[in-house]
Amino acid sequence: LPANTQTPKFIGTARQYELTGQDWLKTASGFFWDVVVGERSYVIGGHSDGEGFSPKERLSEALGPSTTETCNTYNVLKLTRHLFGWDPKAEYADYYERALYNHILCSQDPASGMMCYYVPLRSGSTKVYNTPLDSFWCCTGTGVENHAKYGDSIYFHGPGATLFANLFIASELAWKERGLTLRQETTYPESSTTRLVFTCKEPLALALKVRRPAWATAGMALSVNGTPQAVASAPGSYAVIARTWKTGDTVEVSMPFTLRTEGFRDNPNRFAFLYGPLVLCAEVDPAKPFPAVVASPEETLAAIAPLPGAANKFTCADRMFRTPGGGAAAPVTLEPFYTMHGTRHYVVYWDRFSPEVWKAK
Repeated sequence: LPANTQTPKFIGTARQYELTGQDWLKTASGFFWDVVVGERSYVIGGHSDGEGFSPKERLSEALGPSTTETCNTYNVLKLTRHLFGWDPKAEYADYYERALYNHILCSQDPASGMMCYYVPLRSGSTKVYNTPLDSFWCCTGTGVENHAKYGDSIYFHGPGATLFANLFIASELAWKERGLTLRQETTYPESSTTRLVFTCKEPLALALKVRRPAWATAGMALSVNGTPQAVASAPGSYAVIARTWKTGDTVEVSMPFTLRTEGFRDNPNRFAFLYGPLVLCAEVDPAKPFPAVVASPEETLAAIAPLPGAANKFTCADRMFRTPGGGAAAPVTLEPFYTMHGTRHYVVYWDRFSPEVWKAK
């Protein structure tokens, strides 16, 4: 059965749990999320190959022309929202961010507004979009709904006077019951900072919980009204500032982006580049052999440098990439996957070889 026939079932068990309180329904929903997100999802947060789940033991081989059906991720985001409502873990918000920027955002062509059914991850792929009058895919319907997801899980409130800031998106929250308006000012993910500005009808005692993403291993700095705050946090958790807030109070948040790689569990040498929350890709010529990485993991990251004047783009040292036959590859520039649109062909997953193995090939 298509993968996307399964997720709505567990959205259903989630809603049944909320109505009946039967624990087995909660367990079923959480188990499904764990095995899909934790074991069968690609680096962009999407899953399925040709609409079907792939065995987790061979996920690195499941890179056909029809990976990551967009409807699937739309529905897993809905399920994630239920799970966070029961148990507000940063893990759920981390996934929401990953899938939102690297699958949902990258599935719409900014030039035409048209949307993808699949977002293929096979090397050399290009995105295929629907048309205004001649497409009637399931992902045409949810494709329109997808882009309301940018606003539906930025903030949550918890028991008592608690407010979660989960996503870093320019927005304004009107919490009428508390007499609070919170405006978030940011260009994230083009920058790694955000600013939260309070407007309160009267002074408000509130614990503000700001997500420190799992990728934020280089630290997280917070200040209130310009004064640095000594707030303990760890990657994949929340930094908490509890105080009485008044109109004009401002929280500045900074989380430096860092480069890293993320490989398949079944094949760590097939991997993707990430920068902070963003999956990176590179444009390639489909008429030429695709390059491979010939370097150790440590050398791989050391060979990448920021592209001057271009947010979240990187140049790669020529020595790192090789094409079959032993020659150097064409220059490789990494950029966020959500900026790769139109008819451009791309690589997201790279194969790595040691110099010794490559020479033997």
